[in-house]
Amino acid sequence: MPETVPPATLRANERLARYYAALPRPYRRTAAELRAAREDGRTIHGPVVRLPRCEDVLLHAEERAVRIRVSRPRHGVARGLVLHCHAGGFVTGSPDWEDERLTALADECGAVVAGVAYRLAPEHPYPAGLDDVTAALAWAAAAGRAEYGVDRVLVAGESAGANLAVLALIRLRERTGAVAVDGAALSYGFFDLRLTAGARRPPRPFLGLDAATLTWFREQYAPGMPASQPELSPVLADLSGLPPALLVVGTADPLHDDSVLLAERWRAAGGAARLHRVPGGAHGCDLLPFDSPARREIVRVRSRFIADILSGGP
Repeated sequence: MPETVPPATLRANERLARYYAALPRPYRRTAAELRAAREDGRTIHGPVVRLPRCEDVLLHAEERAVRIRVSRPRHGVARGLVLHCHAGGFVTGSPDWEDERLTALADECGAVVAGVAYRLAPEHPYPAGLDDVTAALAWAAAAGRAEYGVDRVLVAGESAGANLAVLALIRLRERTGAVAVDGAALSYGFFDLRLTAGARRPPRPFLGLDAATLTWFREQYAPGMPASQPELSPVLADLSGLPPALLVVGTADPLHDDSVLLAERWRAAGGAARLHRVPGGAHGCDLLPFDSPARREIVRVRSRFIADILSGGP
């Protein structure tokens, strides 16, 4: 049965297509240029907003220092801790750009939300970013849980950040035999760096992501490494013993099939994985400053999943 895409989502995608049509593709620029444009407010996301209620904390975990940016709920006692891994193709992104989103998540779910400032490629290729996320997640599952006085810990991430979140969970399981994390909220993740058939299909229209861009991200992050390695592509990894997961992705996202495949493999390994497909949703549409039904749906579904886990649900 053909999906029905809300007209407002189609209009949002048209606006996004017009924006990207006027720009060179990401792989025509350097990572430093992409970061500078975002930091200076020269992207569709607009100016970076930093809120005084957010706090930078330096963790000393696993023999390295990792910065996190912490948002606490405005009202009440925190019910849990969410470690957040930002998007950006392994080459750009920062928790410093996420204050409005992560404080909103903290308030809605009643959780402490900590964004990880993991190291970025190409200056810091694999495994630097994964090392940082793993160290931060190990802290969250043990010392962070105790520090904030919470019972429940989740990991969340978008795009490349979702990739790192899954691989950090796997690393913790391999080191300790168990994962002391209660859930994983994974949005439109880049889970197969070999590129799925859907990721290779030319997008019409171009909404910010295509095979050439994904390949460039991979080459910056893991130069010369086979994409078939499980520590790069979690769809190829052993997913047994991982916590319940939400995988949410838009149907207009080139990474749509990544989430479908990972959900299937998560379940095949004995885990609980809920796949939620958003009609017409573009990659990262929830990060955009303009509203659409797809944007609202991703935010709503993710927040509900996190709130359910914090309440002791599956």
